[in-house]
Amino acid sequence: MKIKCESCGREFIRIKHNQRFCCPKCRTKVAGERYRQKNKEKLKEYNQKYRQKNKEKFREYTKKWCLKNPEKVKAKAKRYKDFGNEVLNQAIKHPRKFLGKYKKPKGKIGVYKKERLHEEFL
Repeated sequence: MKIKCESCGREFIRIKHNQRFCCPKCRTKVAGERYRQKNKEKLKEYNQKYRQKNKEKFREYTKKWCLKNPEKVKAKAKRYKDFGNEVLNQAIKHPRKFLGKYKKPKGKIGVYKKERLHEEFL
C-alpha cells in the first residue's frame, strides 16, 4: 500500500508499519522545523549572541552581498529615501505633531527648519 510522505508529498511504500516519511532527509527536515517552532526564543537569543561575537564575519558577508547585488542595494536606499521624504513632508505640513518640544513656527518653515527636521527624523 502506497502512502504520501508528510514532508514532500511523494508516494512511497512503507517498510515499517509506523513509517510516515519517505526518507531520513524528510524526517530530519520535519524534526528540525518542529524544534525551531518550539524553541523560537532560545534560538533568537543564541543568534544574537553569535552575531555579537562574530561582528566582523557578518560585516564581511554583508559587504560581499552588497557587491554582488548592487541593484537591490539601490532599491533599498531609494525606499529609505522616499520614506524619509514622506516623513519630512508630514512634519512640514503638521509641525505640532512632530515638534512637540518646540514652539509652533511662524509662517512657512524656512530652509533652516527643514534641515533641522530632516536631521531629527531621518
